[in-house]
Amino acid sequence: MKKLFLISLLLFSFNSWALSDYRPYDETADAYKDIANAIKLADESEKYILLTMGGNWCPDCRTLGEYFTRKDIRDWLDQRFIVVLWM
Repeated sequence: MKKLFLISLLLFSFNSWALSDYRPYDETADAYKDIANAIKLADESEKYILLTMGGNWCPDCRTLGEYFTRKDIRDWLDQRFIVVLWM
């Protein structure tokens, strides 16, 4: 009985990330246009480009997207990089 409960709990926890509405990647974005804009901004501001590729279906990509929204991380990134989230 304990095994059945633990397996059920484990399966439920795997699906819990999928229930979230958080989607860091804009599925309608034009990647070529976003990258071209990032190159232009990077040249003007003398910053590097941080290109992150992922998908809204990927748990690790969503975690990274949430990490990038933390104020301390976002401030650090904005000082040094032009960030492009690319799907």
